[in-house]
Amino acid sequence: MQVFNNNPLECNTFLYISNNAALIVDAGSPADEVLIQLKEHNIKRVVLAYTHFHFDHIAYGQSYTAAITKLDIALTTIANKAEESFFGEAGSQYLTAALQNFNLTNYYPADKPPIINNFLTNNQPLDVDDFILLATPGHSIGSSCYYSKNHRILFSGDTIFNHGAVGRYDLPTSNIGQLKASIARLITLPDDTIVYPGHGSSYRLAEQKANFEHYLARN
Repeated sequence: MQVFNNNPLECNTFLYISNNAALIVDAGSPADEVLIQLKEHNIKRVVLAYTHFHFDHIAYGQSYTAAITKLDIALTTIANKAEESFFGEAGSQYLTAALQNFNLTNYYPADKPPIINNFLTNNQPLDVDDFILLATPGHSIGSSCYYSKNHRILFSGDTIFNHGAVGRYDLPTSNIGQLKASIARLITLPDDTIVYPGHGSSYRLAEQKANFEHYLARN
């Protein structure tokens, strides 16, 4: 597992390699270092999966798509169908406004969100090992995690973080009730699951499970 977070908001981009296939989760960091790894490992197929539509997770998406395609690597782009209207041409207005609101237009290159060619719903497979999409709305309407039962890996996006922190629920399309339900679902996963969040460091679920339970109990 490799993580890249060379960006203003320290959003994690993850690279998981299995034989000649690679899973990239979110495009929050420039593509350069990731592309080096794809070449070194002779990757033939890439699945680029987005955890949600927020700008810090998708801003480099177009550059990833262009660069991977140029390398003649088969590419599938994935997101939750609940956020279909926020990707591609339909999401351009949102992305532009978000970057302007946060004064980050000079730091992120995107003027259009990435194009998704495969929108998934809950429990559908990514076609890399046994990874599936887990629909975990709350932080956003289509927030998703990507989970491998066999490898005990969870890419949690901005739903749950280390130190018992949880995603914001004061943003457009967010909902605290949905977020709590998603957290309650995630903490039923095996305790030895390694969680790779959208920001910050990874951890074993068992290490933070009590903190999440405490959060649910007091909210």
